[in-house]
Amino acid sequence: MANDTMTLALTGNVPFEAFVNAVSHWMELVNALAIEVRAAGKVTWYIQDLSSGSALATIRGEAQVIEDVENIVRAYEETADALQKGTPIPYSIAVADHARGITRILNGHVETIRFETPRCETVIASPASPPYIKATPTLVATGAIQGRIQTLTERHALRFTLYDALNDKAVSCYLAEAQRELVRNLWGKQVAVQGTITRDAETGRPLVVRQITSIQVMEDRRGSYLSARGALLRRPDMPMPEDVIRKIRDA
Repeated sequence: MANDTMTLALTGNVPFEAFVNAVSHWMELVNALAIEVRAAGKVTWYIQDLSSGSALATIRGEAQVIEDVENIVRAYEETADALQKGTPIPYSIAVADHARGITRILNGHVETIRFETPRCETVIASPASPPYIKATPTLVATGAIQGRIQTLTERHALRFTLYDALNDKAVSCYLAEAQRELVRNLWGKQVAVQGTITRDAETGRPLVVRQITSIQVMEDRRGSYLSARGALLRRPDMPMPEDVIRKIRDA
């Protein structure tokens, strides 16, 4: 799989101003990293995904030489790793300033920031006291999650976004090249995705699914109250529903 995308995801009750501020620093960070790896002017970045459920944005790079894109993405990974560990960022002052500028939106409303690529993810949170930046603990285990596929592109289908059924938040799902056909024609479908899931250790919320082994289409029961019929057993001494409704109406 080409390492040609970068994702920035914010969780919490994200104010619009904070999102704009983060994206502005993110754009300048990408430009500064391109200068660092000598790829400035060689790569064009396109928006691949915008998901409101987690204030998530993904960009994809295109260039005549794919290594120019991958070098920027690799530098993005290294920058995020240094932020998480609290070690010096191994690039210019401009890179460090814009990377830290993104983290400054961690103010309680924005709870975490996730820097993500096809190879890895780094999650950062704001503690109540210094040091300002700390890593958010995550759990990685094999499992399955259910949700609805909301972002799927025919040309670049190696990554799709799933809105999980429990939290209604965006989850990034990564496929191997040979698995492209697994998601064809599944946009908008309710599915169960099985693979290696990275979760927030505190909330249990799924963040990313990698090493996907199967995608199973689930029966969609939305929109019909009849599906609830028989959900509760009625005892002989219980009143009929129409009697309860009449009693409430006439009260």
